Amino acid sequence: MRWGLIGGLSLTGVAVGLLSVFGYTGAHEIMHWTIAYLACAATLGWALPSKHLQHGLAVGLLAGFAAPLVQVLLFGVYLAHNPGVASDLPPGANPEGLRWLTLALAPLSAIVSGIALGGLTWVAGRLLPHK
Repeated sequence: MRWGLIGGLSLTGVAVGLLSVFGYTGAHEIMHWTIAYLACAATLGWALPSKHLQHGLAVGLLAGFAAPLVQVLLFGVYLAHNPGVASDLPPGANPEGLRWLTLALAPLSAIVSGIALGGLTWVAGRLLPHK
């Protein structure tokens, strides 16, 4: 396993998390994830001669956990830049509950991201010429 490559590409999760925290993703966060994961899959498919699925799974797991973790750690900033989130809560609800829900769902986000990127990377590894 190429852990340096995995670590570097998993920073896409931190990047998308920060874009979300500062309100740049809005309702289009899935578009940002799609662009990031297509770039990661292409990079892994081109750079690696084998183990595409495993590398994609590892990057997806780390990135998928990093984004909600960034949102949880910077939750006050997240709420300030995403006013629609707080307004969608029921009247009198404590926004801190949303913070803990985000943290509780982070492993699920990681698993879904890992499976998605693993599959994309597997396909990219079959289609792209290798370095």
